[in-house]
Amino acid sequence: MSSKARLSTELDSQEVITPIDKATVLGSGRFRWLILLFSSFLIFGSYYCGDTPGIISVQLREHLEESIDIWNYQLGVLYSIASLPNIFFPFFGGVLLDRLGRRLNLITFASSVCIGQALFAIGVSVKAFWLMCIGRFLLGIGNGCLSVIQAKITAQWFRSSRLAFALAVNITIGKVGSAIADAATAGLERHTGLDFTNWFGFILCLVSFACAMGLVILDTDERRVKEGVLVLDGNQSSEERLKLKEVLALGSRFWLLLVYAVLLYGAITFGWTSSTFLQSKWYPGNAVKAGAVTSIINWISAFGTPVFGFLLDQTRQHVASAFIGAVLICIAHLILGLSTLTPYVGYVILGIAYSFFTAAVWPLVPFVVEEVHLGTAFGFSSSAYFFSATVFPLINAKIISKNQDYRNLEIFFSVIAILGALDCLLLGWVKRNHERKLVDGKEAEQEA
Repeated sequence: MSSKARLSTELDSQEVITPIDKATVLGSGRFRWLILLFSSFLIFGSYYCGDTPGIISVQLREHLEESIDIWNYQLGVLYSIASLPNIFFPFFGGVLLDRLGRRLNLITFASSVCIGQALFAIGVSVKAFWLMCIGRFLLGIGNGCLSVIQAKITAQWFRSSRLAFALAVNITIGKVGSAIADAATAGLERHTGLDFTNWFGFILCLVSFACAMGLVILDTDERRVKEGVLVLDGNQSSEERLKLKEVLALGSRFWLLLVYAVLLYGAITFGWTSSTFLQSKWYPGNAVKAGAVTSIINWISAFGTPVFGFLLDQTRQHVASAFIGAVLICIAHLILGLSTLTPYVGYVILGIAYSFFTAAVWPLVPFVVEEVHLGTAFGFSSSAYFFSATVFPLINAKIISKNQDYRNLEIFFSVIAILGALDCLLLGWVKRNHERKLVDGKEAEQEA
């Protein structure tokens, strides 16, 4: 793709400053919605499995016969080890996607998810924590890289219109997987036991693998040519490749966006402590009830994110949406930690807050790099998110282990949410300065 086809966007407005290639505009047929359906379910199984250790943490601890203090750290390790490889692997996965093509990567990383969940299930059965960790490691690699692949495929097919909505649908399906895990896993474990519960997750990973195979069959170069979607995999010269020094030079707006993502996704790590938190304060010994309340967040954000994504396609108020999300997260955690109100209030607010900020963040990435670099750019952004998902669970475990009091943890989440809100204010200031320079530049060109 030539430099003429590059799109530039403000964080609150999509401004086309150069002509767009015909192929970019033509990708608007009905077939792209079928592609969206299959791509959205790529991460359904891995999202379901990703949340299950925290939901059945009490049962896992009793099964493994560990003390509470040791188990808190082990649970944090299970979450962190699933995220740790994705600090690096989504970036390289993006490069692989750019160089080797989406089809080989779909098969590779969808297989990694299935193998990882199978090893985790076996590890639980034989009480081998090390095997559980290996399984979570492979599951994490597959999930992170599939997210990069999913985002790039969606961005290519929806670049001309409805991009925020399409990416929000991707997020929604993943959230539905998490919501089902929250709502059903504890009850499933109570009626069938730990072994079947984990192997049921493996079955859902196979469903996602089938969707990956569906994309391999449907998303061909020939079909892309027919639909007017750019065919970029594996054909670019080395000079066109995005290099690390180019990533570092993306500009202050890109880096402020990543800082926001790290902070706010850090607050989302609340999810793996939610069940034990609810049982300690409101529902002693009732994992099923705690799971049902926890699922409120994902159910609301699953259906709220596409709505906000659709609205952002119309209004382009991305920074405002991100700021509102950060403020609401702060309020929700203060309510949960410092008040005696029913937890439904805080969890409903969190669901709405997640809808605001998830609909705002990811749709911005495709407009700050050229089409040829989307895989690497999404990989780098995903790495920032997984850095947060790796570090914060360990911090959370440290805070909880001191006195088993969740109030300090809730205050911690409120603080990082406020920092995210302040980052948004700075983002808005930088954005306005950038817009002013663009206007001044255009006026100077007209005068010349």
